[in-house]
Amino acid sequence: MSKKKKTVACYCRVSTKSGPQASSLNNQESFFKDFIGKNANDYKLHKIYADHGISGTLLHRENFEKMLIDAGLDIKEYDYTVKKLTTVSDKAETKEIKVNYKEYTFLVSDREPKFNEILVRNTSRFSRNVLIADVLRKLREKEVYVRFLDIDKTTENKADISIIQLFQNFDELFSRDLSRKVKAGNERSIANKTVRSTPRLYGYKYIKRKSLQENNKLEARPIEDNVVRSIYRLYAGCMSIYDDELPVCDYKCATCTVERTAGVGERVISKYLKEHNIYTRNKKEFGITTLGNMLKNEKYYGYLNTGKFDAGELFSANKSVKVRDNYLLEPDTNIEAIISKELFDLCQEKRSSRYDTIKAKGLPSTSSPFGGLLVCSVCGSKYLHNSDRGRGFYQCGLKKRKGLSACNSVNVSDAIITEYMYRLMAGALSADLYQDRQAVFKAVCKSIANKIDYIERRRDPEKVEQLQADRENADSELRAYYKQLIKEEEKGEDSTTLQRLIDDTKEVLSGIQKQLDRYTKKPIAYLDECKILREYAYELLNTPDISLEGLTKRTYTVSEVLNIINCIDVYGPTNYSGGAVSELLLKPRLKMPEMVKNILHIKEDIFSKGAEEEKTMENLENVHIIPPAKLKENIDELSAKLEVLETQYF
Repeated sequence: MSKKKKTVACYCRVSTKSGPQASSLNNQESFFKDFIGKNANDYKLHKIYADHGISGTLLHRENFEKMLIDAGLDIKEYDYTVKKLTTVSDKAETKEIKVNYKEYTFLVSDREPKFNEILVRNTSRFSRNVLIADVLRKLREKEVYVRFLDIDKTTENKADISIIQLFQNFDELFSRDLSRKVKAGNERSIANKTVRSTPRLYGYKYIKRKSLQENNKLEARPIEDNVVRSIYRLYAGCMSIYDDELPVCDYKCATCTVERTAGVGERVISKYLKEHNIYTRNKKEFGITTLGNMLKNEKYYGYLNTGKFDAGELFSANKSVKVRDNYLLEPDTNIEAIISKELFDLCQEKRSSRYDTIKAKGLPSTSSPFGGLLVCSVCGSKYLHNSDRGRGFYQCGLKKRKGLSACNSVNVSDAIITEYMYRLMAGALSADLYQDRQAVFKAVCKSIANKIDYIERRRDPEKVEQLQADRENADSELRAYYKQLIKEEEKGEDSTTLQRLIDDTKEVLSGIQKQLDRYTKKPIAYLDECKILREYAYELLNTPDISLEGLTKRTYTVSEVLNIINCIDVYGPTNYSGGAVSELLLKPRLKMPEMVKNILHIKEDIFSKGAEEEKTMENLENVHIIPPAKLKENIDELSAKLEVLETQYF
């Protein structure tokens, strides 16, 4: 009889996207293919998961997460904000700041794993973070084991786990030590005023020093330096996108005679550079983020800004890069100036007027009261505010960034959305609210009924009772063995046989529990979900929104509308011929408790699919109405069935 092959996944990783590291990733993949080929009688390859440009100190890695999901785990991300004291300035002035944290929790799902084992070349490729121990534990619960080929150890053997954890501790200590050395090097660079930069900095040629007594240098690159000047002058408004050549400039902005406009933003500059076939050194388009970073870099006017950024502490909950409150900023002859300080300062004033004033007033970044409220029904992007010749309108974010070829959704003028909000406030929201609440109630009842049907069809009381009795007997037997073990150890007797009996009984007990879980785990989970849905259904019955009488002639304030709706879906294509769009339709998407939405497996737009026919108070008589008394009768009947099932499982 031939030996059954193990279905395996392989994982490899490199920390950066540099050429040598990319070669390392290819070597790792080739190694696994050769290894599987040599052991074809034992292994069947499911897939090789590879991450590049991501540190092993992070658990949040795209393909690493995909591998865990395929292994039967669920990944939940939690965001929260706390206040903490910090001393980020050079003057060490302690102040209170808000810090945003992200945490990742790994949960065992009901899905069957797609493979039985994960092959990793060495422990550091899998993770340099000891928190990975929780992942390994959850994988064991799904009977998916990780084999580290460098030390020939696997999580399938309990004796190997402590050795694996020891190596993982070594890997984390190595990363911490390396991080401390890098940080110390950064501090020395600040103290020694060392010019530091990436060789990829556009506009410059980075000349690395030959000895510690020298300093690094940044020399302007021909052609690229003119592109940098164009970017700054377009932003400042002393150059137009319609100019074929750069206007003559002496960079003395205070006495400049060039007629200056309001300037253009990063998006227009990006489009201008693309139209003129100007790309980055990697032959890519200048993105908005890249241009924003260039417009904030003091090196372009010949100033040293070493130590500007704080990358946070390794393994801390918040590792996002931040600009320090105070950092070294002074002229340096080792950095060739491409623009003047006056031009740089002028651009910073314009950035401040465009962004900081908006944020200081607490307004959304779109500078519009409806920023982020409109959502494109074609691609799902949020609408952003824009203007054309003084007329304000909202435009799909994807369409705004990449044009009509990416999304052809309709634009919405300020006048239309304002009028629509007034209509909702005047009572038009009532029909949508009524229709939605009825639809949600039906979905809740249907979900409860389906779960009850599943439990009743799969229920086997006799089998469950037998398994529970077997579990109780095995548990009593195990306790008796442990008592006997204590006595033998006190007498100094050989307990090898007894230890084997304990291990065998544990294995039997584990097998019984797995069988019992098959009959009870999912039903119990469904019953818990049904109780949540039942509670929400009764909450809906107690609101006036479920009853037509409670909605008649009802009006709303702005805050009430925004508390009820999650967003507004925009339906309709762009009118290529110009003019008004006849097919434009706005449909509010109403809020629902997140827990209920997750249980129902509802996407946010599930109740927006009837948007082709807008409901108003005038045509409510055409809506299929179920009287509240009938709704209550339905949920009462389901509730009675739930109570019977609860007594059988709890």
